[in-house]
Amino acid sequence: MTIPKGRAGTVPLKQMPLLDQQFKTVAVDFVGLVHLAPDKGKRYTLTFVGNATRYLEAVALSKIDTETVAKGLIEMYSRI
Repeated sequence: MTIPKGRAGTVPLKQMPLLDQQFKTVAVDFVGLVHLAPDKGKRYTLTFVGNATRYLEAVALSKIDTETVAKGLIEMYSRI
């Protein structure tokens, strides 16, 4: 069911949980397929963001398979 524009009610605000520890929750995502990839063929980017600190890490990957992603995650976690 679609509500007409301007008729949607407001939703009460809720308390957000306090993030008391760095890297307790993180967001991991892929950016790609980059068509303007360099000669090395790294066409995907694996990104990692710490929700509490907004710390960002990124690593370029040539393909998205289990072994390559695992190596990328290990590379990122070893820098933190």
